[in-house]
Amino acid sequence: MLGIWFWCLHGLGIGAAILYRAELNAQPAPHLRQRAY
Repeated sequence: MLGIWFWCLHGLGIGAAILYRAELNAQPAPHLRQRAY
């Protein structure tokens, strides 16, 4: 039972990390944008 919960949480963590990276790629941070100019 604990193993199932562990893998579910692990999967959610990976999904959240992928979404977080996608958001960063879509919308660059302000300090990165300022550096380009």
